[in-house]
Amino acid sequence: MMAELAATHDRYPHELLDYPNAAHAIGALMPYYPGFSILEALQQIGAPNLVADSLALALQWPKLLAFLRN
Repeated sequence: MMAELAATHDRYPHELLDYPNAAHAIGALMPYYPGFSILEALQQIGAPNLVADSLALALQWPKLLAFLRN
C-alpha cells in the first residue's frame, strides 16, 4: 500500500503504523468510542492477539489525535 501511494506521487505525508502480532481488530481507530467494542467481542471468543491488539490501539490513539489536530 505504501509503495502504491508513493508511485502516485501523492503530496500528502503517509505513515505506516505496523504493530507486530496485532490482528484485524486494530481496524477500529477509536478505542474509546462508546458502544460495541471489537476487543470486547474478541475477548469472548478468546482471540490470541488480544494483548497485541490492545497495545496497538493504545499506541496509535495519540497518533490519530495528533493527525486530527493538524
